[in-house]
Amino acid sequence: MVVNQGPIPRDPRGVHTSPEEVSQRIAEILDEPADTLAEEADQLHRAHAVLNHALNAE
Repeated sequence: MVVNQGPIPRDPRGVHTSPEEVSQRIAEILDEPADTLAEEADQLHRAHAVLNHALNAE
């Protein structure tokens, strides 16, 4: 009996994020208003995480 374990990190058979999806998600994050440096730093951190995830998923 095979149990579905969910996605496996760096599994070449896994679902990949398209460049358009990455660009859209980063644009959404960077379009959010940031009134303080802390909020801007958080935005940049989240945008970096999206890009890092996309690059390391393959």
